[in-house]
Amino acid sequence: SLVNCIKRFRLDNTLDVVTAASGPSAEIFKSNNLLNYQLAEIYRDIRIVMEEEKPDFVLMGSSAHSKTDKNLIFEAKYKSIPCVSILDTYGRYVQRVSGRKGIEKFMFMPDKICIMDNIALEEMVKLGFNKEKLVITGQSFFDNLGKLRLKHTLQDSIGTRNELGINQEDYLILFSSQHIGALAKEKPESYQGYTEVTVLRSLYENLRQLKMKNLALLIKVHPDPREYIENTKKAIENPALEHKIIFLKDRKSRQHMLASDLVTGMYSTSLIETTHLNKPAISIQPNLNGTDNLPTNNVNVTIPVYKEEDILPTLEKVIFDKEYKEKLQEIRRRFFTDGKATERIVNLVYEMLNINSN
Repeated sequence: SLVNCIKRFRLDNTLDVVTAASGPSAEIFKSNNLLNYQLAEIYRDIRIVMEEEKPDFVLMGSSAHSKTDKNLIFEAKYKSIPCVSILDTYGRYVQRVSGRKGIEKFMFMPDKICIMDNIALEEMVKLGFNKEKLVITGQSFFDNLGKLRLKHTLQDSIGTRNELGINQEDYLILFSSQHIGALAKEKPESYQGYTEVTVLRSLYENLRQLKMKNLALLIKVHPDPREYIENTKKAIENPALEHKIIFLKDRKSRQHMLASDLVTGMYSTSLIETTHLNKPAISIQPNLNGTDNLPTNNVNVTIPVYKEEDILPTLEKVIFDKEYKEKLQEIRRRFFTDGKATERIVNLVYEMLNINSN
């Protein structure tokens, strides 16, 4: 959510920008040659950077689990430094700005939160957020999806599939995995009735019933180290000989989405990205016993499945029903991003700093 904004600031050459990150975020910053400080998730690291750099403004991401974000907000508020966070996805809104287990509610609230759309706005206001602190900007991470969708060619898909060992005539399904099982072990109260392993196992068992000989299933294991690829592999222990099953833990998600015929998962942000890339996405959450964390399911942009017995008929409709596929495509077209979220976030920062962006 920050990469496009940082690149824009550096292109404008209006501000001196220093970056700091921990965990998977640090790896993303590194891959974009943007990382200045790699942090441990401890308060001391944040304090050292803040003392050394003496920033006038803090722009940050937003996580329900990372201590780095909350430590950064705490230090910024302590030093009376303006602080804005960017919401990268739906759900767990209160947890992102509160202490452990919801104690000290809204303790880590920044001055402003950049949010995706009216869906997030309505949900957050209902939960008690101050509407004046919420700014609809869109998700900057999605800004280049439209351009990517338009310039992607058949040859690009063939090239990606060749790298994976998948033929062009194969029906390729991407499963976007998440470290849900690990989170449930850390916080048993967060268990929602399924894990990535149980969902992937159910998905493949139902795919086998379709008897598709040219089926390829690509499982993208989450980059978070808490999802172990060997553990996820246990979901498919005896694949059919005619099926191609591939497990990967890399960051080429968008190329793989564009080369796929269908994307599946639970509530990953990848499912929302998929719709912007004009691909169908099924959110599989059987036995869900809590709140659905993917609000696009509520407006049928992504296709929700909450019962085991509904997985097979949903797959049949999405894969084989031409009329249904055309209907889904029309819904997705109305959901495409305008590609201006980065511009809105950058302008908000300039406005709060009383800087003329022109």
